Amino acid sequence: GEILDIVSQSKLVERCRIEFVRRSATLKLPDGVLVELAIDKGTIFAGEKRAPLYELELELLFGDPDALLPLTEQFKQKYRLEKDILSKYEKALRLIRSR
Repeated sequence: GEILDIVSQSKLVERCRIEFVRRSATLKLPDGVLVELAIDKGTIFAGEKRAPLYELELELLFGDPDALLPLTEQFKQKYRLEKDILSKYEKALRLIRSR
């Protein structure tokens, strides 16, 4: 309805684009906790600018949320990962604003 009315009167312009491939697997921990492990690899595009995208995400599917912290720490230490709280879209916005 209303959004389509607004959008149909304007020309949409691509400001950014995110292309990536996701590989995922479900991990079953010894205590019955189920975690989805997703690895995203791709590129963020903003005009002529490009930035690589590499993300590892852990999502609790079933069980105690406290089980995620030790697993997260294990991945961080073993693979020298850094915690990143920005979404892919937020990363694209930063790329747009960068010089």
